[in-house]
Amino acid sequence: MPADIHVRRRGVYGPNEIRFGTVSGPGLYNYGQTTIAQLFVEDPDAFPDISPSLQRVIQSVSDNEGKMEAINTYDNSFLSVGVFQWTAGATTGAGEIAGLLAVVDSYSPGAFNEYFGSEGLGYELNAHGPNDLVYGYLSLNGNRLNNTDKKRVLREHIWAYRFWRASHDQEVRRAEIRLAVSRVNTFYPKPVSARSRFTMADYISSEYGVALVLDEHVNRPGHVPGTLMQGVRDFVASTGKRDPASWNSRDEAAVLRAYIDRRARTNMTDSTRRADRVKAYVTAGALSADRHSFVP
Repeated sequence: MPADIHVRRRGVYGPNEIRFGTVSGPGLYNYGQTTIAQLFVEDPDAFPDISPSLQRVIQSVSDNEGKMEAINTYDNSFLSVGVFQWTAGATTGAGEIAGLLAVVDSYSPGAFNEYFGSEGLGYELNAHGPNDLVYGYLSLNGNRLNNTDKKRVLREHIWAYRFWRASHDQEVRRAEIRLAVSRVNTFYPKPVSARSRFTMADYISSEYGVALVLDEHVNRPGHVPGTLMQGVRDFVASTGKRDPASWNSRDEAAVLRAYIDRRARTNMTDSTRRADRVKAYVTAGALSADRHSFVP
């Protein structure tokens, strides 16, 4: 461990005795301080193309994941960062931190080099289209980190410090927002199946509903849209209302209740608690449950 990174009473400290983490298991964690909502206030002109509706959706979901500076190096994905806790991937799997680095590199090569490239950290991405999920592998000094032994280096406190430090940079924060927002387009405008004429947007059009589906997609992307469609089928079986064009807000609310029940039966992490946190935004008037309230 570098001399200016040290542990004292479970606190992990960097240069100038700044605490950036708390020891947990084989790594550390930091919940972060800055919410997405705060960033939109502090940097109001950075995202003219992101609707207030979409801002509200990603904020509600990030409450289940983390804040701008959030870091975790103790779980089975070795390193997780940011508002959606993008990871390096478990065991031999790819992860979405590579996608975050790509966004930083694309919009601000200088910031990428300052925090990552100059330290030998790079990325390799999957083949993807403009509305596909972006993921890949990190590389260190040209070596792909694609198994448990190679990824273990990411648990060293210096890497948590580097990502924590980077997360205070305006360009890196903007990259987090861009990546979070782009996730909605990986599922929302697409047909729910190869044979269906309906898209996710046809079935779910409230801010609350989009937030719930995004929440599942962040935690278990492979479950979307399957779990939602189970809820849709439950609703159709009980009401006979097959065409979503005929649905009103009460109908969508019933679909979402069935969906929440269905996803609670999966291996999604803390599904019910996560849904409750999103619902709290509706209760507080910060998210709309009205049909057609979501504006991409």
